[in-house]
Amino acid sequence: MARIRPPQHRADTPGIFIPRSDSSFDRDRFDRELLAMTEKDIPAATHPINRYYAGETRYDLQATDELLGQAVAAASYFDASKEPERFILRRLDWEQWHRVLGLLEQGQLGQGQLLAARYGVAEVQNSHIKLTGAATGMLTHEDMQRLFEVDSGLPVALGFACWRYSKPLTDAEKKA
Repeated sequence: MARIRPPQHRADTPGIFIPRSDSSFDRDRFDRELLAMTEKDIPAATHPINRYYAGETRYDLQATDELLGQAVAAASYFDASKEPERFILRRLDWEQWHRVLGLLEQGQLGQGQLLAARYGVAEVQNSHIKLTGAATGMLTHEDMQRLFEVDSGLPVALGFACWRYSKPLTDAEKKA
C-alpha cells in the first residue's frame, strides 16, 4: 500500500470547526492513541486531531491523515449521532486578511484572532447559539458576547481557525 502524505485535504471544502470540548469528541480514543504514539516516540503534534486543530487540514473533517500506519480522518473522532456543534468557516477576503495580519504582526494576537472570528464565522449548526451577524459577513458584538458566555476561549479558538483556514496556500498545497 502506498504511503499517504498527510494530511490530504480538499481545497474546495468549507472549513468546519468543531470545538474540542464538544460532547461528540471521542476523548478516550484520542488519549489511547496519544499513549501509543508516546510509546513509539511519535510527536503528539502529528496526531490527526492535533493537526486538525492546528489548521493543517484547513478544517476539512474528511482530510485523510495517517496514524500508526492507518489512514484516518478527523471526522472519525466525532460521533455524528450526537450532532456535534459545527462552526462553518468562510475565507477572509484580501482586505480582512490584511487587517487581521496587521494586528498579528504588531503582536496583538488576541485582537487579531477576535477580528478573524468576527469576519470568518459563516454560520453555526447543531447549536443553541444564534449568530445574527454571520449571514451578513461579520459577527456582531452581541454574537461575540454569546460565544464568550458559552466558553470564554471559544472566540479566540474560532479566530485562530478562521485565520489558519484563510492563510495563503503553502508550496505543498500548490503542488497537490
